Amino acid sequence: MRAAMGRLFRDEPDVRELIKLRTVYEHLETVTDHCEDVANIIQGIVIENALSAAANNAGHLPMSFRDPCYSWSCSLWRSTS
Repeated sequence: MRAAMGRLFRDEPDVRELIKLRTVYEHLETVTDHCEDVANIIQGIVIENALSAAANNAGHLPMSFRDPCYSWSCSLWRSTS
């Protein structure tokens, strides 16, 4: 975004067009931010449901699903905390 705005201000000779395009870029950035927020919410829901399903079916799943801290990333977290 920063590079696009820099190019816009550097290369656009028409002030009216510059203002229009700047507004479009700002709206695109806002839309992108909102999409990222939605993606984070969906990711949280999916993880929460996966962990819930794993807890309900613990006897039928591999150890890595039964214990969320079985993976190497959680073992690293344990060692640093």
